[in-house]
Amino acid sequence: MEHNEAVRKAIGARVKMIRIGSPCKLQKDFAKALYSSSSQISRIERGSIDLPPYMRESLITNFGIAPRWLETGNGDMYRGASNIPVHGYKTGKIPAPVKKSGIRDIPAGVWLAVGSVVMLAAALVFSVMTVAG
Repeated sequence: MEHNEAVRKAIGARVKMIRIGSPCKLQKDFAKALYSSSSQISRIERGSIDLPPYMRESLITNFGIAPRWLETGNGDMYRGASNIPVHGYKTGKIPAPVKKSGIRDIPAGVWLAVGSVVMLAAALVFSVMTVAG
């Protein structure tokens, strides 16, 4: 979707806020996390070009940014009531960038739940084998 200059500048300012508040403070690091270039990030932040749809999705998915806030500036910056960034930002880990749909699209919380279930199942099997053996 193409925006007018004022909207592009406002979205660009919010993209810069995201970058400055993330572990990827440098444009080159932020660009790498978004499969982009430093010059493209600079043009987006200045409002010279629109935020590409794939980059918008990556900010929402990997950085935990609320879509409404990204587009309008209204509401909470981050998804969820806690206002704590997701995908490792609490621990300072840089998220894996998402270029296309795949395994990286799965939220970290899901992986934690799956790992817990696998560990519980292994413990159950071990205890049954110990009792039976």
